[in-house]
Parts: sequence; structure tokens; C-alpha cells
Amino acid sequence: MNKVIILLFSVAFAAAACNLQETGSSYNDGTVELAGKKLNIELADTQDERAVGLSGREELNENQGMLFVFDEPSRPGFWMKNMKFGIDIIWIRDSHVVDISSNLEPEPGREDYQLKLYQPTVEIDSVLEVNAGWIKKNHIQIGEVMKLQP
Repeated sequence: MNKVIILLFSVAFAAAACNLQETGSSYNDGTVELAGKKLNIELADTQDERAVGLSGREELNENQGMLFVFDEPSRPGFWMKNMKFGIDIIWIRDSHVVDISSNLEPEPGREDYQLKLYQPTVEIDSVLEVNAGWIKKNHIQIGEVMKLQP
């Protein structure tokens, strides 16, 4: 009887682990290289994906990022709604870093209308979000070229 219970527990655990892998966030949509540093990315290229972004996530690993891709160059606003960790935002146009917003921290307890809005100083066509401090640690500067590898 104990062997049957252990076997059932093992099958249930394996099924749960597979389900977690299937439904969890994946950072295998491609790779970006910036200043010689590679990041596995999750792509946010639809309106719904861009609206949610990294909100509600517990963390972002050191070698991961989220790449937001826009249909037209613009100056979109980003906020830290439901964020649980700090980020750096790298504003990109034509594969070149054109602006940087560093060490943006969550604003827990604030109403939506109270949240700070972050925008680039110029029009962009993509945004790369990484952990807070990543820009400084990796010496990212305006003018750097981002290479996207699907």
C-alpha cells in the first residue's frame, strides 16, 4: 500500500512540475546582446503582453530580460504597477540605445493615478527591461548597439 501511495505522489509531483514549466514565464523567445552581454528574453510584442509586462512577477534572473517591441516609433509611458522588484529600462530605436532609466523601484500601496510615469526623451521602437543595477554593472551607454538573435 505504501508503494502505491509513493508512486501516486511521484506521478502527481511530476505532473505538477511539467504543468509549472508549461504555464510559467519563459525567457526563450530569443537572445539579445548588448555591450557583449547576452540576455535570454521574453518578447512582449502584442498590446496585451506590453500592458502586463513584468507586473506580478517575483523576480527576474540576472541573465534575463523582457523586450517590448512596438509597431511604430513613439514615446510610450511605463509605470511600476504591481511590480515586486526594481528594474532598469533601456530605450531603443533602430537597434541603438537612445535613452536609459536606471534603478526604478516599485511603488507599493499607491493608487494607479499616483504611480510615476517613465518615458523616453525621444521616440523609440523597443524597450528592454532588466534588473535594477544591470545598466551600471554592465557599463551600458547611449549609442550601444543591441543585437537580437531569435
